[in-house]
Amino acid sequence: MVRGGFGSAGGTVELPFTLQGENTVIDRDGDFLGATKMTFSADGSLVEAVFEAPPAFGTPDSKVTLEDFAFDGTTLTSAVKIDFGGGAGTAESVLESTCS
Repeated sequence: MVRGGFGSAGGTVELPFTLQGENTVIDRDGDFLGATKMTFSADGSLVEAVFEAPPAFGTPDSKVTLEDFAFDGTTLTSAVKIDFGGGAGTAESVLESTCS
């Protein structure tokens, strides 16, 4: 379950996947996340995560990219790069998610 993505009301998103060679690929409309593209390698590590045109940004050329993933057994961290689109600028942040 995903809640409150990019300033939106959020909700639950179902993202079916396909297998492409040894990779698991998600390439679907992620509702409030925008066009969601993710690739997981055979060992389960995330290769790519991109959300294009999240509706809350209001521009068709906005994009959020997650990169540089690390998991230490309890905490997943990732660099977050945001392009607000329409010449509105960019931002960088860090996503941290802890398993309980």
